[in-house]
Amino acid sequence: MDSGMRVEKRSIEYIPRSERHGRVNSLFTVWFSANMEMVQADD
Repeated sequence: MDSGMRVEKRSIEYIPRSERHGRVNSLFTVWFSANMEMVQADD
């Protein structure tokens, strides 16, 4: 099964470092766009 199509095992539980993935570089765009959308909604 494709890794993007799996059901999440945890919800708000602590995720051990060994199971974490992603780096700041790959997450920055998602974080930045979400925050910029909120700034635009404020105007």
